Amino acid sequence: MRAIKCAVGLVACVAASEMQHVNPQAIQDPQLRELYLHRLEVLRHHKSPAVDAAQGKLRGTITEASMHMNDAAAIKRNIAQKQALLRNQKHKQNVFQSNLDYIEKTHDKLVQELHQTIDPKINRAQAHLKKKQAGLQNEQDATKYWADQTQTVHSEERQAIEDRDASQKKLAELQGQLAWRTEQQKIAAKKAEYDKQMADDEVGGLTYAKTQYEKEATKLQAAKEVVVKVEQSVGADESLRAMEQVEDSHRAVRAEEDEMENWKDNVEHMDAQASEMVKQSKASQDNLVEMQSQVAWTQQQQVLEEKQYKLKTAMAAQEMKTLNYVETKAKAEASKLKVAELAARDADHSVQKLDGIRIIEEEKVKQHLALGKNKFQNKFNKMAATRTQTASEIASLEKQYAGWSMDQQQESQQIAKDHYASELASQAYGERQAEAFARAQAQVYQYGTGSAWDNQWAAEGY
Repeated sequence: MRAIKCAVGLVACVAASEMQHVNPQAIQDPQLRELYLHRLEVLRHHKSPAVDAAQGKLRGTITEASMHMNDAAAIKRNIAQKQALLRNQKHKQNVFQSNLDYIEKTHDKLVQELHQTIDPKINRAQAHLKKKQAGLQNEQDATKYWADQTQTVHSEERQAIEDRDASQKKLAELQGQLAWRTEQQKIAAKKAEYDKQMADDEVGGLTYAKTQYEKEATKLQAAKEVVVKVEQSVGADESLRAMEQVEDSHRAVRAEEDEMENWKDNVEHMDAQASEMVKQSKASQDNLVEMQSQVAWTQQQQVLEEKQYKLKTAMAAQEMKTLNYVETKAKAEASKLKVAELAARDADHSVQKLDGIRIIEEEKVKQHLALGKNKFQNKFNKMAATRTQTASEIASLEKQYAGWSMDQQQESQQIAKDHYASELASQAYGERQAEAFARAQAQVYQYGTGSAWDNQWAAEGY
């Protein structure tokens, strides 16, 4: 900008130097002086085309630079205004941030006061709930214990009844077995007695048959001896009488042989029967002894089972009493459990209610302060956006000013170039004008009329 101002001053100096000439008062001739002044005036208003072009270009460059100088002032003014606006926006944004921080602190303080007020109540309610829950747990354990005991005792009572019934059934079976075996013992005793009698009879018959057999054998021997005697007595006598005596003796032998054979068969038959009857009698006797043993064992088992039945009946009765006691305790614990559950539920409801109140109050505080916070936050955000926009505008203006500075450097260089060209043109023109003035002053006294001068100046291009 300083270079532009210097260029404007130089142009003025050049114009002043161009207008220097000799003093007209030195010319004595009025017509010549008037003609000189007239020509001087024409010379003053007439310039060389090269000088006009150079000075015109210089003036145009200076005029454009002046206009750009006004643009720079406007840009600086806008930058200053935007910076002032940015500082004001920053101050407002800081105020909004302070308000937001104050709202946060207020929120924290109100929440803290709320907790200071309601937390002790919640703590007491939680302690009460914990106590009730412990009592509930104890009642649950007790209820479970007595429920398990009820189930166990019920199972034991059912088993005792089953054992009693089984013992009763077994006792009845033993009683039936004893009655049946007693009856079988009687039958076996009678059969043994009968078989013994039959065996004794068979043995007696066998003894008799053997005696008869032995008698018949003796008789047969006697008959054979008679035959021998008869045959000896008859000898060779072949008379009918003799023959009859021999035949009769042989017939007697055959009769005795037949009788002996009969008794022999009887002995053999009766011996087999007697042997069978003895075996049967012994088997019957053994069976009787076995039956007597079974009856004795059954009687012994019956006595033992009667004792077991009495014991198991007593145990079943005791288990029933125990079951009644355990069921009573279980019902009592179930009632206590209901009371404990109700108390724990009420305590939990109290805790939930107080906790809900705290949450609701916190939400109220949060919502109430959120309205103001949102309001200032929106303003803060808008101001931040506005600051961003303002900063962007300042950056744009600074970029524009930087571009202007670059243009000004180029314009200054162009002005320097145009000034140099104008000085060259003015210098050449000044030299020609000075030469023309010199000639004009020399010719003032030579020419009597102005027509020759006019022709001379016209020939020189003026």
